[in-house]
Amino acid sequence: AELTQTIDKVGCDLVVSGTPIDLGRLIKTNKRILRVTYELEEIGSPDLNEVLREF
Repeated sequence: AELTQTIDKVGCDLVVSGTPIDLGRLIKTNKRILRVTYELEEIGSPDLNEVLREF
């Protein structure tokens, strides 16, 4: 409910969603939700594992 309210209040025409799940199937909002995918290509150091190890 909070996510839907937040999205509905935003002054935009489109929401770009890069989440692993399809938000458009889970929530009903007054904004169009565009689902995108991405891949991570690690180049050089530090890599993702090294960065996350610090946490």
